[in-house]
Amino acid sequence: MMRMNRRMAELLKNVDVESLASGGLSPPPIPPAFVTDGDSVLLRSCWKGAQHILPSDFSDRTGYESFINHVHLPWSNEDEVFSALNFVFELRRGLGGFDAERDFRVILAAGADDCTVRFHEIHPNEAWLADDLESYPEEAILTVDAFAGRR
Repeated sequence: MMRMNRRMAELLKNVDVESLASGGLSPPPIPPAFVTDGDSVLLRSCWKGAQHILPSDFSDRTGYESFINHVHLPWSNEDEVFSALNFVFELRRGLGGFDAERDFRVILAAGADDCTVRFHEIHPNEAWLADDLESYPEEAILTVDAFAGRR
């Protein structure tokens, strides 16, 4: 499932997001590497520099995973937007094949010059974002879910 607020929809009005999501507009990228730390799936490149941060530092696993699993990317021109979206969809593909029992959410939040891509496992009764994506007036928000093969 993919969701976005109006701000993101306006920014992407000339981008074929569906083709990008299916991998049809880009060369095959290097798949992201993941690690499992306790019960959390983490992006290896983010986890390496954050091993001092503990799940107990957060109120829930979603907060911990979202905090660790974030990458800042430039977002000021068409090429950078395209690259950030490629990263989002490559994360989704990688996470979708990671574990047949887990579902994940990948989030892109963009401002004027940069964006943050993060992900977390979908845990019951936990959320990183508000349900109403329009409640973020300063950011363009896109979410895509990576469902395990059982769906």
